[in-house]
Amino acid sequence: MSKKKDLFGAGARAALTIALGASALAATPAMAQEEDDTIVVTATRRDQALQDVPIAVTPVTSEMIQNSGIRDVQDLTSVAPSLQFNVSESESSATARLRGVGTQGSNPGLESAVGIFVDGVYRARNGVALTDLGEVQQIEVLRGPQGTLFGRNTSAGLITITTVQPDLNEFEAGGEATYGDFGETRLSADLNIPLSEDVLGLRVFAAMAERDGFMSMNNDGANPLLASSNLTQHDSNTRDMYTLRGQLLAQFSPNVEGRFILDYSERDEFCCAAQVYNPMLLNGNPVTILSAAGVEGAPIPFGAGRQQLIANLGGYGPNVSALTPLGALGAGNIDDRNGFANRDYAQSIEDYGASAEFNWEMNSGTTLTSITAYRNWTQNGRSDSDYSQADLVYVPGGGGTEFQTFTQELRLAGEWGNLDWLVGAFYSDEQINRQFSFFTGSQYGDYFRMLDNVLVGGAQTPGIGNVPGAGASGVVNNLYDEIDVFLPAGAGTGGYTDRYHQNGESIALFTHNIFSLGERTDLTVGARFTHERKRLTASFHTIFDGEAMLDAAISDAELDAGQAPGTLAAFSNCNTAVNPSGALAGFATVIAVARSGYCVPWFRDDLDAVGYNQERSEDEWSGLVALRHEFTDSISAYASASRGYKGGGFNLDRNFASVFTGGAPDTSFAAELVDAYEVGIKTGWFNNALLLNLAVYQNQYENFQLNTFNGIQFVVTSVPEVEVTGAEMDFIWRTPIDGLALQGGLAYNDATYGADCTPAATCGGWVSQNRNPITGEPTLARLPNSQLTNSPEITATTAFTYERPLFNGALNGLFYLDARYVDDQNTGSDLRPSKVQPSYTLFNGRIGISSADDNWSLELWGRNLTDEGYGQIMFDVPLQLGSAGPTQGAFLGDPRTYGITLRVRH
Repeated sequence: MSKKKDLFGAGARAALTIALGASALAATPAMAQEEDDTIVVTATRRDQALQDVPIAVTPVTSEMIQNSGIRDVQDLTSVAPSLQFNVSESESSATARLRGVGTQGSNPGLESAVGIFVDGVYRARNGVALTDLGEVQQIEVLRGPQGTLFGRNTSAGLITITTVQPDLNEFEAGGEATYGDFGETRLSADLNIPLSEDVLGLRVFAAMAERDGFMSMNNDGANPLLASSNLTQHDSNTRDMYTLRGQLLAQFSPNVEGRFILDYSERDEFCCAAQVYNPMLLNGNPVTILSAAGVEGAPIPFGAGRQQLIANLGGYGPNVSALTPLGALGAGNIDDRNGFANRDYAQSIEDYGASAEFNWEMNSGTTLTSITAYRNWTQNGRSDSDYSQADLVYVPGGGGTEFQTFTQELRLAGEWGNLDWLVGAFYSDEQINRQFSFFTGSQYGDYFRMLDNVLVGGAQTPGIGNVPGAGASGVVNNLYDEIDVFLPAGAGTGGYTDRYHQNGESIALFTHNIFSLGERTDLTVGARFTHERKRLTASFHTIFDGEAMLDAAISDAELDAGQAPGTLAAFSNCNTAVNPSGALAGFATVIAVARSGYCVPWFRDDLDAVGYNQERSEDEWSGLVALRHEFTDSISAYASASRGYKGGGFNLDRNFASVFTGGAPDTSFAAELVDAYEVGIKTGWFNNALLLNLAVYQNQYENFQLNTFNGIQFVVTSVPEVEVTGAEMDFIWRTPIDGLALQGGLAYNDATYGADCTPAATCGGWVSQNRNPITGEPTLARLPNSQLTNSPEITATTAFTYERPLFNGALNGLFYLDARYVDDQNTGSDLRPSKVQPSYTLFNGRIGISSADDNWSLELWGRNLTDEGYGQIMFDVPLQLGSAGPTQGAFLGDPRTYGITLRVRH
């Protein structure tokens, strides 16, 4: 897409004017206040004022969490401009991005570039952290790589969440009830009991939530061509969860404190359906294709090509006629929120854990901290992987992914003269168990028969076998009949079940020290050494031997053409770059169709007898140096250089390149490294009533871990170079108007893939490492020198909070409004132009009243008030990518929701 666009269109102006206008008003002397409420953060594993840490941090207080309606980490995007958080095909496929950088979900072998910590305990992946946050004291979003402190190295940043801990002296009880549209209900209760004054306290929190789905499925009824495995009208993307959390806080002595936490959560929901959309209605860009030579094709009309084949199979409902050839698919407007499936998207998640934190303040003035934790997270789900009512391919469930994680962290901190020092050690043992199945449906054979027919100029009639065109030869007739015989006819007759077990151990030693170089200058030096080892075992079982189909088709073609056996043997493989030519050129289309039946991963049994055991280890140094100077009591600046690291690993997904050479493949990928440079200025005005902070940064990534979907499978590619540069502005303003506060930020971010390196001695050309195994399309051809996926150049957020007494102080009133502007962004992992999401602005609001003593409150709220329709992730629907243009689907953001909330507290 062109960079020459109006950055300040109607949506942008609304958010940017708010953000910039607040900072411009800072010059008005009338704003001076006597208030001096210090915001304390723990970004350095110490309690420090926000303005004293040489790190770009976005603090989110408990009041803002409540007012904005934040329930999980995905909702944080409404108040943190540099943060993106998207969910795709399942609730475990969640990706957090900071400054444009994140690790795409859908593959548990990839660690997260943005780490998430709850009460000091690392959550194994971003999707693992998608749960009700409960009672939160504060959230901090740290931007930029964190390679020294915290349990795991992160290459893009981290989110640290601190929950409310027990009170040793005050009894408290509270509850909350919410009712909203889409049938939303949420009930929560919390209880704090001082079991022994000043010694032992108990705090318990429980919540449950239900909601109907945002996606309306199969509006025209069931597929009349299916006798079983069929669904009528229903909805998807529902919510049904509950969570329990208990804490004990023990003051063993004046110097020793212990905090013990147990939590359990369960979700049983239908997630996540996608909408087949018309890119012309989304953003005005015509659908384009990319040939094997890398040339963009002509615009393709919506509904052409394989979408019509799906419609002929009842894939878009029963209403298929000359007047409505695509059935209920209609115009494909993304705002319609209509989905299709003949199998459900049931997802179940169980998450539980325990942690024990001890803090011992020694007589020497040093403090020893120990955090021990165990967590278990299990996800199992079904899905209709062709996103239609046709029965082509599906995930049956019954397997799932499990993370078992044990962590131990020790820190010793103290002061010695002008040195504030900290040393520590961290150990992690992570077990990943994954069983994944993928099956063909009852109409899979019919679909390929129609596809075969079309390729030889015949009819698109489903269910009646091969109908080649008039010009087809007898050889072609016989060959296509041979292919049809070998295609599976019943549901579940083709597919696979794969099992993976990975054990990862990590041990790290680290130190973080702040040297006072004078009254107003300090130097921070941190270093961390990490040793990691990962071991993987995998086994594979393929139901249907597709290679027999390919070999039989080739032999049949030779026989019918009077060729000697073995004449076409050179083309009896999945190398799409090698095709018949010369005297054999007439067989090129035949070979291509035969490969389309075999070269998909669920028909390739090459790995069944092989399996593999793999092991890799890494030793990496990371750390930082930061110089900070206070020019005045309220103005300081810093410059920092840091090294970040995210561990390498293994692709825990069945993956085949165009050519399989035999033996156990190497599915490992290298560690992701980043060198980051940042300069920032932090200012406070009018007794710190206004905090205005700026940061400029440049991050250079090496071996960036890219997980892409090529329409058939997920492939991990190490991109040699990614460069991220940008600037950010944050402000927090307690205005001179009593009760009025503003908070917001503006971010400009240029995150770009490096150029492809083609010499084999350099990297072998990372673009050529990922091709569609059927079409041979170079999936990554658009990436070199382009903006990263889901990485808008400009984002802005602003939040207004106004509270004031009502009726002579008998009640308090609340008005809250936040806005988030997001620039144009390409949401496809292959950067296909038709996956560009245009810029949009989201608004959330809340109006409420409460008692003067805050014992109760009643609030009306709404999220996405303008009902903005937008895609989070856009993708090529499996099996529906071809020369007639791809069928594309989108996982959508939430629509407008509204409701009422009652809170009580004693």
